[in-house]
Amino acid sequence: MSQNSIIMPGSPLTGTGLVSAVDGAFDSLATDFSGTSEPGTTWALMKWADMTNDILKIRNLANDGWIDFMDLTTGNILTNAVTATTADNVYMPIKIFNNLRIITESTLAYVGADSLSLFNSSGLAKIVRNISSLNINAINSGVNGLDTGSIAASTWYSVWVIYNPTTETTAGLFSLSSTAPTLPSGYTYYVRIGWVVTNDDSIFYPTEQYGRRAQYLVDSSSPSMRVMANGVAGTYSTTLPTWANIVVTNVYIPSTARVIDIVAFNNYESGTLSNVIVAPHQLYGGVASTTGNIPMLYLSSAAAMISKMSMMLQYTTSMSWVSSAAGGVIYCVGWEDNL
Repeated sequence: MSQNSIIMPGSPLTGTGLVSAVDGAFDSLATDFSGTSEPGTTWALMKWADMTNDILKIRNLANDGWIDFMDLTTGNILTNAVTATTADNVYMPIKIFNNLRIITESTLAYVGADSLSLFNSSGLAKIVRNISSLNINAINSGVNGLDTGSIAASTWYSVWVIYNPTTETTAGLFSLSSTAPTLPSGYTYYVRIGWVVTNDDSIFYPTEQYGRRAQYLVDSSSPSMRVMANGVAGTYSTTLPTWANIVVTNVYIPSTARVIDIVAFNNYESGTLSNVIVAPHQLYGGVASTTGNIPMLYLSSAAAMISKMSMMLQYTTSMSWVSSAAGGVIYCVGWEDNL
């Protein structure tokens, strides 16, 4: 460990002197200029192992201060920030998830990820890697189960990865809370990674989630897509339709989702062909609107049609649609979570 200069002296050096200077420079680089005080010469983006505070620091771009990067004792990733009202350091971890996936069936969720950042109550981060076979069962209580209570019908449960730093154990957890699960004893790091939802029989709708996007599955346990509404709804007009609302948040998508994936069809169960229009809210006009606020989706009653779209919710927890005849239907096929 050293803080030798990495700039070679300008005057001629003997062979021995050059080797010594190069060795000293490499030693400083290899040990991140470790020392109890900062190096005498600094430059933007250099690293310094602060041995007084046991923190690995990075010099900022302006070369006028240090960013706390890692706690050398615990391995916690740190980010140094100065608040608007004080000069105190606040540790604010960066949220990371790589190749995140959640697959559900019955009362189970299978979780995997290449890496995840988990946080404790102080805001410090712990990176957990190579999660390949984490199985959470809502029949269980506590670790790899439900944090409190019993599984209920038609209920959304947040999915968490939790970590016990004493036993170095990674586990999973279901919770009704989107922000503060009841953690099992010893598990002090946690991160929400998604949601699952039960049907009327108190088992999960089959879903797959990759990254932020989740999709309902059609399989033997759930042989049809989730119908949000069908039949006549609102009053169809090419200029000023009367919209019907569908409440979607906490029904078809979780509370933290802002994007819904839908499929619309105008010949549902061979019903009368319908004109179908869809929009985020009721301020949109019809397909012939002259103000540019046309709907985001339109199916004509001239022929059977199917269309899929992703739509961001605006202002409310609802969306709007109109169907002119019995054949109109709108399905929820998935969502994008705000992780």
